[in-house]
Amino acid sequence: MSAFEDLIGIMQEEGEKNNPTGTQLGVMTGPNTCDVDGLSLMAEDLFFAEHLIHPVAFKVKINEDGTDGSEYLEPLKKGDIVAVKKISDSQYLVLGKMVSL
Repeated sequence: MSAFEDLIGIMQEEGEKNNPTGTQLGVMTGPNTCDVDGLSLMAEDLFFAEHLIHPVAFKVKINEDGTDGSEYLEPLKKGDIVAVKKISDSQYLVLGKMVSL
């Protein structure tokens, strides 16, 4: 390699450090594990918005007998497609569940 090619390589590496990857799609492999482009991510690699890991009522209703008739968004599960963003070499944010219309 020439000195010029070495310099270009260094510039590309430094540029990658300051320009992290954009949002990517991942597939949940379990309730708190995910696959992103063939990379298996475990719970310790991921940060979740709280509403993605607990049921959330989006239509509240109390039946006449006092039972809960509310409708809920379910927590993430295996097979769900999610938007993820890399925040470090080993950590990702799970931004949300993606659906198609």
